[in-house]
Amino acid sequence: MRLLNPWGLAWLALIVPLVLLYLLRLRRRELTVSSVLFWSQAIQDMQANTPLQRLQRNLLLYLQIGVVVLAALALARPAISTPGLGGAAVVVVLDGSASMAAREGSRSRFELARERIGKLVDGLGRGDEAMLVLATDRAEVVHPWSSDRRALHRTLHGLAPTDLPSDLRDALTLAA
Repeated sequence: MRLLNPWGLAWLALIVPLVLLYLLRLRRRELTVSSVLFWSQAIQDMQANTPLQRLQRNLLLYLQIGVVVLAALALARPAISTPGLGGAAVVVVLDGSASMAAREGSRSRFELARERIGKLVDGLGRGDEAMLVLATDRAEVVHPWSSDRRALHRTLHGLAPTDLPSDLRDALTLAA
């Protein structure tokens, strides 16, 4: 489990002033004593009423602390990761225009892009899927959604740059 907004737990700090309000609240009980003999017992009862003893049976305080804890957890937005049930969906747009045939050192830009995409495909986790889109004068899905890494690599290595211009806007629209 992870928290989408861990700063939501900062609201748990509200518990401290809440408890302090209960501890510092003066609690005077009206006591009618018929004899001076009972005054000594009344004073002992007042001394036994320490601040921590006040918290022992205070249902309202516990309910308020519970509300603060639940509100802080709601603000922290806990999320459970479920590997295998629904992985990431990755769309890769590869520019197939003539400019990708240009050399960068000993290799073409297209080969460098293919290598980077290959590393991305290798990094896919269990349950993750990828789709390959080739951007030339028109966008084309060259490999539909798949979690098969080998098939994605085969498709990727079968691609080559064209002599056509690329329409990346069309490819990005298709990818979205």
